[in-house]
Amino acid sequence: MIRFSIKFLAPILLSKMAVAAASNKVSFRCATFNILAPCYRRLEGQYSKWESSQPNLYMERLQSIIQLISQQPKLDTICLQEFWFNSDALELFENKLGDRYKIIKLKRQGEKTDGLAIFVDRSLRILATQSLRFNDYGYRVALLLHLELPDNGYEVILTTTHLSYCHNFFDQYVRMSQAQKVVDGINSYMERDDIEAPPVILCGDFNSPQENPVYKYVCQNGFTSSFKNVHGREPLVTHKDHTGQEMSVDYVFYRNSGSQTIKPISSTLIPEKYSDQTWPKEFNISDHRMLITEFEIESQSEPDT
Repeated sequence: MIRFSIKFLAPILLSKMAVAAASNKVSFRCATFNILAPCYRRLEGQYSKWESSQPNLYMERLQSIIQLISQQPKLDTICLQEFWFNSDALELFENKLGDRYKIIKLKRQGEKTDGLAIFVDRSLRILATQSLRFNDYGYRVALLLHLELPDNGYEVILTTTHLSYCHNFFDQYVRMSQAQKVVDGINSYMERDDIEAPPVILCGDFNSPQENPVYKYVCQNGFTSSFKNVHGREPLVTHKDHTGQEMSVDYVFYRNSGSQTIKPISSTLIPEKYSDQTWPKEFNISDHRMLITEFEIESQSEPDT
């Protein structure tokens, strides 16, 4: 009979437990990017013309945006704001990215021709889709997806939005109302379906620096900025607006409340070669920079031994 001592078995058992614990973690990479709809981009030196009147210009720029997205290492989801619903733009994104991603879109109502789009890697399963319409004068919206990751059964609730730019004093209150509707919509979805509180990612263009009440409201409702968690601060500049003002308004927030948890392990402004201290003059395919966060998802339950 062959006998094994406890001293001999202990390293093997510990090694198996370490492998089980390691296999319990998976990566989830999420990008958010306001791509500047051609209907909002005024041509330089031509104050009466918008880029939307020049297909040769906007198609070339959108192609550059798609190329930038395609150059990034595997992205599980891509959340786009100011996604333009013109037929040629839609066809371009579908042709270039449709083989790899399912494209879920939500157009603003009224006369608005832009909205939101979430590109979901085809290996992920979409469990549910929820459109959140704020019913305000700007027809702002949010788009919620309940996702299941392949092979491990982990779930994530992903929501993206684009809150109003502050043109006047009244817009401050409208924007706070929009933030409240986004958070309420997420909470209502989770309560209504009585689901076991998967991690939540809330990202997009909030048009609010961290000193703004909207940013503080989101954080007071349990959300944490992934970039700030990783770097200890927010980027100084993610957006240069039409007045030339540089500010940080783009975020990937996250929240945990169940046995499956996420934590950011990296968060990066794209293109990486530029600093976040000021707006890069060479970057002109949008007035926002893309933000990518890689999360680590794991279950807090003990692995079987």
